[in-house]
Parts: sequence; structure tokens; C-alpha cells
Amino acid sequence: MSGLAPPAHYNFFLPGKPLDPALSTKYTSYTKCAQGIDCFKDYYEGLAYAKETGKPLLLDFTGYGCVNCRKTEEHIWVDDRVRKILNEDVILVSLYGDDDNPTGEQYKGVRSKYTNERIRNVGKLWADFQMANFENNAQPLYVMVTPDQEVITNPRPYQDGIKEYLTFLECGLGSFSDKSLSKE
Repeated sequence: MSGLAPPAHYNFFLPGKPLDPALSTKYTSYTKCAQGIDCFKDYYEGLAYAKETGKPLLLDFTGYGCVNCRKTEEHIWVDDRVRKILNEDVILVSLYGDDDNPTGEQYKGVRSKYTNERIRNVGKLWADFQMANFENNAQPLYVMVTPDQEVITNPRPYQDGIKEYLTFLECGLGSFSDKSLSKE
């Protein structure tokens, strides 16, 4: 049944884990995502925080109705080594391609790079962003980037296996560390 029923963190009736009040005041999209991991639901807010902390971003192109996204969250993100990286070493940015909420004022007038139509909801905003920047609209898609918006690993679509996901994360962190050292 895993991946079919929504995980507990999508239940609006369960109390959420507490957020860092300073971050939640400064960044409106800062929240708890799957497995209680801190994340942002707005790319630009996550990017600003990554610049503050000097950490890379892990872009998680996901969807509320994405079964493979839930499988990753429920079977891979629960691993202690993976959770540690997601909690401590990267800024997780979960961008929902099927979010029907209207875009906020900051995105008023934004147009699709493909259709030139005005983007009116959050899901279309992030789906268009994913297509424009990564030429891919698969969910899930994981991409690690620097605070300077440079891709540091090959984007990773859904694949089962903790070991492979951990290798992906460690490879990205290694590339980020190498880039940071070369700047010094």
C-alpha cells in the first residue's frame, strides 16, 4: 500500500512539528516536508537561504499525486544517512508541479517560457521552471545546485534504492566541496 495512501505528514488534522520561528517569519514558504525535514516550497526563498548558509540546494520536483515521490520519501528519506544529509548539508526545496494554489503577488504577470500564457497557479509555475531549466517534466526529479545556481550533479529521476540515492547526494556534496575549494 506504500505510495498509494498519503503519508501522515500530508494529514491536515495531525499537528506539525515546530518550525524555526526566525526562518518561518523571514521565509513564508519555509515548512516541514516529508519525514519532518525542513524545506522550502519556493525556489527563490530556498535560494536566498542557501546563499545565507553557503549550502547547496537539493531541488525536489514533486507532486501531491506522485506515487514515486511518496515511495522515495517513505523508503529512502527515512534512512538515517540520507536524513542527516537532507537535514544538515543541503537546503531542500520541494516544488510541487500539481499545486493548484494561485501564485502570489511576487509572481503576478509571470509568463510561461513555452506558451507565453500567464501562469496563474503555483504548480504551473514550478512545472514551467523545471521544463525551462532542466528540459524534463518527470516527477520526482532531484537536482543539486550551488547557491550560484550551477548544477553540480546529473539530475536524478525516480529510482529505487537507498545506496544509489546516498551516492547521488554524496556525489553532489563532493562536487560542491570541490567547487568551494577551487574558489578559495
